[in-house]
Amino acid sequence: MGKDRSNDGDIPSEIARGVWETLRHRFGAFLFQQQQFIVRHTLGTLP
Repeated sequence: MGKDRSNDGDIPSEIARGVWETLRHRFGAFLFQQQQFIVRHTLGTLP
């Protein structure tokens, strides 16, 4: 019984970790794209 309880406590944390990793990865990719766009735009407007 105790083992099942610990497993039940583990599953939500695993799901939360997976969601967090996914969000962090997507957000990081988005920020990277924005940064690249800004850099390109800035360099493009320089004489």
